[in-house]
Amino acid sequence: VGDKVPADARIVEMLTTTFSTDEGSLTGESATVSKTLQAVEASARVQDKCCMVFAGTVVTNGRALAVVTATGGSTQMGSIQRGVAEAKLDEEKTP
Repeated sequence: VGDKVPADARIVEMLTTTFSTDEGSLTGESATVSKTLQAVEASARVQDKCCMVFAGTVVTNGRALAVVTATGGSTQMGSIQRGVAEAKLDEEKTP
């Protein structure tokens, strides 16, 4: 509890009966998100990926084992950072 998630990862085993994270830094939601082992479509929205944990979020309850799916710029947080950087470039080109 309180650990920062270092990479995007898919949960493969719950080590406690419940597991949740604070994804406010990623989604803007103020409530914690309960996680499950139930798989979702790869095209699902970030908010709907209940079997995933994301870099930069914080564990608020429980323990789980997960397999890393993305690191660095390939994470969801990295995707947001790229979007911000691209927007900044567009802004600088505006007269």
